[in-house]
Amino acid sequence: MASQYREKKRSPRIRAAQVLARAFNTLNVEHLRECIAKDAVIDGDKENDRAEGADQVLSFLETSINRIGALHRPTIAEVARLEFAPKKYFVGVSIEIDDVIFLFLAVHTDKNGLIKVIYFHENNPSPSDAELSGDRPGFNLSKYESTKECLWAFRRDAVKRLSAGNRPHFVAVIHESQDPERILLVLDELTRNFDGSTCELLINSNYAIGNTDATGHFLNFVPAYEKAVSEMGSVGFPTLGVLLNGECIRPGYRSWNPDEVTADLVKMGISKTASFKEQVLSVN
Repeated sequence: MASQYREKKRSPRIRAAQVLARAFNTLNVEHLRECIAKDAVIDGDKENDRAEGADQVLSFLETSINRIGALHRPTIAEVARLEFAPKKYFVGVSIEIDDVIFLFLAVHTDKNGLIKVIYFHENNPSPSDAELSGDRPGFNLSKYESTKECLWAFRRDAVKRLSAGNRPHFVAVIHESQDPERILLVLDELTRNFDGSTCELLINSNYAIGNTDATGHFLNFVPAYEKAVSEMGSVGFPTLGVLLNGECIRPGYRSWNPDEVTADLVKMGISKTASFKEQVLSVN
C-alpha cells in the first residue's frame, strides 16, 4: 500500500530513516558512522537480530547490506512507515527485493537525533503493509532496471532448461503462529492454475529439533522448513517457493496473491497447461 505522506517539518526519525535508506541503496555504511548513538542497539523478530554499541551496530548493518548486495537482485530501500496499532506508526525503511517488501527497519532516535534503536520487522506487523513515501535516497534507477532485466533473462533461461517434462512444485513455509488457512487456499488455486503441479506446506517452529544416537551423542536435525527457506533464498515468513525439477527458480514470494504469482511464472515461460505424450504399446 503506497501513501505519499508529508510532514511540515521532517522529524529526526525521518532524517535518520533517510540516512539508513541511503546506506542500503548505495551498499555503503560509511556515512552512517556519524548518525549512530554510542549506546545504539539492534533488535528484531529473529533471535540473531541483536547488536549493542555503535561498532557492533555498524558491523551488523554492514553484514546485512553486503548479504543483500551479494544477491544481485533489484533492490529498493525507501523511507516508509508501518502501522502497529490504529493510527500509530513506526517510521523507518522498507527493503524491497524482486518487487516484494520483505523487511521493515523501524528507526528510533535519541534526544540528539542520533539513531538509538533499529528494529528488524519481518513478520508482525507485516512489512508488506508499509506505507511508502517515494523517498529513496541514493537509489540508482538505471542500475535497478539493468539488474532486473539481466535477472529476468537468467530466469527465463533457467525455466527453459528445467521445464521439459517437469511441472511446478510449490513450497509454502509459514511460522507456527500464523493461520495456515489462507496459504492453503493460495496453494489450491495455484495448483489449479498450473496443470500437473504439486504443492506442500511446511511449518516453522520456534523449538529446535534434536535427537541422540544409540551412544547418546547429540544429533542435529535440519528441519524441512529450514532447508526449504535456505534453498529458495528467502527471508522471513510466510514465503512461497517454486521449484522445477528440484531447483528453486526464483527467491521465495512474500506475496500471497495467486494471480500475481501466476502472471509472474507465465512471464518466465512456465505454461499453465501440461502437454502429455501418448504412447502406443504394441504386443505381438
